[in-house]
Amino acid sequence: MYQRGRLILDWVITIIVYLLVLFIIPISDKLIPNLDDNAIEVILNWIINISIAAIFICLLIHLLRQGKQTEITSYVWLVFFFIISVYFLTHVGSTKDRLHFLGYGMLSLLLYMALRHNIATYMLYAWCTFLIIPFAILDESLQQFGVGGRGFEVKDIIIDSLSGASGQLLIALVVRPKLEKVNIKMHRYMNALKRQNDFQNSHTPKF
Repeated sequence: MYQRGRLILDWVITIIVYLLVLFIIPISDKLIPNLDDNAIEVILNWIINISIAAIFICLLIHLLRQGKQTEITSYVWLVFFFIISVYFLTHVGSTKDRLHFLGYGMLSLLLYMALRHNIATYMLYAWCTFLIIPFAILDESLQQFGVGGRGFEVKDIIIDSLSGASGQLLIALVVRPKLEKVNIKMHRYMNALKRQNDFQNSHTPKF
């Protein structure tokens, strides 16, 4: 029951974040109509910078809490990804592109959280990366009909896909979770055995 509830919660959070990525710009225009575009961009840039910093601080705390179990290369990769993120954010002039980078990176992490309940091999990283692509295509397709106040751009799909791949590399190279396929199979087996026992008990005549 707990496992199913956690799975549903992870997917609900993933869908909410994706909808937020889709509609954050038009919603901000509706909620703050009196602000000019420059003021909105300043606010969004602050949100982006704080979010990126918070993600890396949380990852650093996670590695430090593991103590000696954390490999030195995890810290090296964390610094590498931080430098790449800062480079991207400082060299991309468009706030919308920065939002794509942050939003789809977070979506990639959330997809990992949702899919890890059922996929416990290294294909999990590939699935999470590939699933970003249809999300990104749907995003750009909706923009052709005026959703989001932007137009269809192949460049955004590429940025979204790279951001999704970066999120999975961040998990694989920095966090390095143990993908315990045996545990998931054992959990499924125990659930099936429990259901079988419950069925037999309910149909066994009592004397």
